[in-house]
This record gives sequence, C-alpha cells and structure tokens, in this order.
Amino acid sequence: MTTKKKFYLLSRKLKEEAHYNAEGKREGITKTYYRNGRVKKELLYKNGKKEGPARRFYKDGSRFEFECRDGREKTGRWRNYNPKGLLIMEKIYSRTNNLLCEIYYDYGEYDRIITIQWAQFLDDTIEKYRQRTSEYDENGAPGFPVSERNNYPPVETPSRF
Repeated sequence: MTTKKKFYLLSRKLKEEAHYNAEGKREGITKTYYRNGRVKKELLYKNGKKEGPARRFYKDGSRFEFECRDGREKTGRWRNYNPKGLLIMEKIYSRTNNLLCEIYYDYGEYDRIITIQWAQFLDDTIEKYRQRTSEYDENGAPGFPVSERNNYPPVETPSRF
C-alpha cells in the first residue's frame, strides 16, 4: 500500500507529489512542478531508489530530457531536446553505466546531420551521417536507426571534436 503526499510552496502552489510505501520510502511516480503549475520532472522510484524512465520538461511544458536508471546506474538511451521539441542529443549507456556512444543532431531544412561519437570500444571513433528528417527509429520516434547507419553517406567531421 502506498500513500500519496503533496508538498506546497509558501505561495500555496503545488511543488511536488510523491508516493511512499509502508517503510516511508518513495514508491512509484514522483512529480515536481514549476511555479507556473507545469510539470518540471517525473521520476519513477522503487523502494526509495530511482528506477526506470524519468522525464524532465522546460517551463513551457515541452520536453527537455528523457533518461533511464537502474538504481544509481545510467542505462539505455538518454535524450535531450531543444525548446522546440527537436531531439538534439542522445547518449547510450550499457547496463553497467558505461557510455557507449553520444549522438548529436544538427537540423537543416530537409535533412539532419547525425554525428556519432563512439566511446570506449572504438577508440573515440567519430562517424557522421546525413539523414532525411522524415526518418524515424524502430519505435516510431524521430531518431537514428543505428541498424541502418551504413546506408547513409558520410559527412566531413567537424573541427569541434
């Protein structure tokens, strides 16, 4: 059984909603709010630890970041978005908190340039591809289908890396 607790600012605006189990540890979804009433972040807790997906938002309600955790470890895809809602960066972590690669997105009018920087396993190899903006990843989200990266023409590597 969980109990829901709400915390308020001095201005009587809702600051946080959290669920607690019988031992007093956070359990389930915890939401934190901006002063304007919009959701700032949603975190999932299991027995007092961050577990699973979490989302963060800009003050206007558009998404800022999506992340996954397994306790204290970073796992899976972490995504960052610009204020217009476009995906600008992804970081992919293994189950053991190792960063596998970083993917950066630069948008043009009809295409986007995707830069992949592989971390440990390929000696910081940088790959860069041009992708049509109408393409999506295997889950239907705008993203980079890694399985098809060999089909994209390479683009020169930027000097900032």
